[in-house]
Amino acid sequence: MNHSNYTIGVLTNVFGPSMQDMAQVCAENEVVFEVIKRNYTPITDLKNSEYVKKMLDYDAIYYRTGLRDTIIQELARLLQAAGIPLINADTKHPGTHRKIAQAIIADRYNIKQPKSIVVGDFNYDKAAGVLGSSFVVKPDNGSKGNEVVKINSESELTEFAANCAGGGYLYQELLEDAQEYRIYTLGDKGVATYKKVPSQEDFRANLHAGGSMLPTEPEMETE
Repeated sequence: MNHSNYTIGVLTNVFGPSMQDMAQVCAENEVVFEVIKRNYTPITDLKNSEYVKKMLDYDAIYYRTGLRDTIIQELARLLQAAGIPLINADTKHPGTHRKIAQAIIADRYNIKQPKSIVVGDFNYDKAAGVLGSSFVVKPDNGSKGNEVVKINSESELTEFAANCAGGGYLYQELLEDAQEYRIYTLGDKGVATYKKVPSQEDFRANLHAGGSMLPTEPEMETE
């Protein structure tokens, strides 16, 4: 590449605190940071599309969010052939968006988390017997806080079961004052941390649910 400054193109549909911080760090280090905007993603003749040709102007592409797994894998293949790395392209990790897998991995490494169980038949008494009368239900395969609900009674769980999308669900104890952190890693090293804070109107801390992310240094090892 013949760039005077290193250039990074970012594929994202969310420009939240982590992206804003990345942009600031890039500016401080004279690295060009640009969000690659798109109206749609071409499938036919993808490799010769203007969408891909634009990416060839960068030294690296960073994927944040907004595309399906199969598209990301194909973009990674096309960019690799051109000598351009697509960072964060491995969306096939078994824990990606899989809440049950994430809970199992957290338990394996003794990472603190709410008490978690799987109840296959939306049985309130089974869940309440382990988690208490109020608990949280979230889809195994999900993101952005979608279908994450707080259950306070058997009737609420029955109503949720009648209207949910289906699939597996993870049940967790409700921790009113719990603190949640997101840790960004490169390889096996933690490089940045954020505290996720819910809004006053919603118990969920997801950005899409009105929550916020604050740069912080939690009391935990990041290496």
